[in-house]
Amino acid sequence: MRVLVIGAHPDDPEVMCGGSIHLHASRGDEVYAIIATDGRLGGNPEVRRREAYEAATALGVKNVKFLNLPEGEVSDSFQTVKLLESIIVEFNPDLIYTHTDKDRHQDHRNVAKATFSAARRFNRILTCETPATLTSFNPTLYIDISKALPVKLEALKLHRSQLGKTINLDELACVARFRGSQIGVTYAEAFEPYKYLLTF
Repeated sequence: MRVLVIGAHPDDPEVMCGGSIHLHASRGDEVYAIIATDGRLGGNPEVRRREAYEAATALGVKNVKFLNLPEGEVSDSFQTVKLLESIIVEFNPDLIYTHTDKDRHQDHRNVAKATFSAARRFNRILTCETPATLTSFNPTLYIDISKALPVKLEALKLHRSQLGKTINLDELACVARFRGSQIGVTYAEAFEPYKYLLTF
């Protein structure tokens, strides 16, 4: 399986679905990541880029592509959609993870909307939660990350510049435990399918 994770900021893939990324990579799936911005509003962009590569490698991601859009100003404009579409079509993923548009952060919302348009010809898109996600997010698909949570947390620790700022490890572990309790496992990541085609 070819898996593509599309996030707005350098730490978003790990926050959104780091456990699932690790599980995909562990079973031999090809996992790639697109990050829309370099995170310069949260620190030195070179540091954040390096942290993103280190964290992605720790999870088993094969490559990370930065779009270098201005943080805080990401739009779902024609230009953003075409930029994303060219990469998505080239990679030809079987499954895409991205933000939900039910989110307080404008970059998260607009990356979601741009992805929906750019990936309009693809039939498996799961939207993810972050600490900025609204309570209207209603997940109906869960992945058991009980075995993968420690790896997710270690990868998040590699975003050293964001620890205690945008990344709260205890909070993220609590969310995973809560989502696990909803489905009867110890830890889970929860998703709201934008669209998900099953084939037999």
